[in-house]
Amino acid sequence: MDAEDWLMDTERKLNTVGCNDQEKVRYATHLLCGPAASWWDNIVAVYPAGKVFTWEEFARKFRESNVPESIMELKRREFESLEQKDKAILTYVREFSKLSQYAVEEVNTEDKKKKRFRGVKSQFKVELRMMRATEFQELVDAAITLEDDFKQLQEEKRKKAKFEPKRFVSNKPNTSLSFKPRYNNTTNNNNSNYYGSRKNQHFRLQIKSFAGAVDSQGILPRTVRSQRLYALVVARRGTCSRTAPRETPEEVNLEEVEAEEETPEGTEE
Repeated sequence: MDAEDWLMDTERKLNTVGCNDQEKVRYATHLLCGPAASWWDNIVAVYPAGKVFTWEEFARKFRESNVPESIMELKRREFESLEQKDKAILTYVREFSKLSQYAVEEVNTEDKKKKRFRGVKSQFKVELRMMRATEFQELVDAAITLEDDFKQLQEEKRKKAKFEPKRFVSNKPNTSLSFKPRYNNTTNNNNSNYYGSRKNQHFRLQIKSFAGAVDSQGILPRTVRSQRLYALVVARRGTCSRTAPRETPEEVNLEEVEAEEETPEGTEE
């Protein structure tokens, strides 16, 4: 067993039996033997008689004498960068206490300990700062309570989500909400032009057919004349084509229609 392991094991046993600082130093130094015992006798001789050593003082001097400086520096850096991350609060506190022994000058007062206790999870930091605890142990107890409350809250959320009905979300696009034009202007215009031209052609053929309906005196019957006049008016107004400009009945010149009616068929362009 190396020096560090021996020191940690001894401290753990002395804490188990409930020793205070003075008792821990007395029993630990009693366990030293050989060169280690001589080393401690030399330490005591330097100080005035009756000097009472705390456990922290004994542990620091023991490490300085028996633990290599490179190991001390490594452990000190590990303490400065210590964070809780995914560990429980109790695990973090144990590591904090263990590694702080390599940086005694940074935790030798209650205020320094509380400032160094900054590696807890972010959801606990604000609450702990607002508490303004006077002692380090109060801060530790509060952190343990906050962690327990947080775990209970997460468990309640998990149970609630388990019994809530799941909503089915379809991956198919909702075509009913997509905009569709009611008609295609281009297609309708083309169709209207087509059917309009067909109807105009029909009226023209109908007008031409009236040419053979004259009586023996060369005069169209009244009924046939009226039908032909109506066909000319309709053709002039352009009602058969949706795209052609429409004329109102007032805009149609009946005299021009009469003239078109009297124009011989052979002169029509």
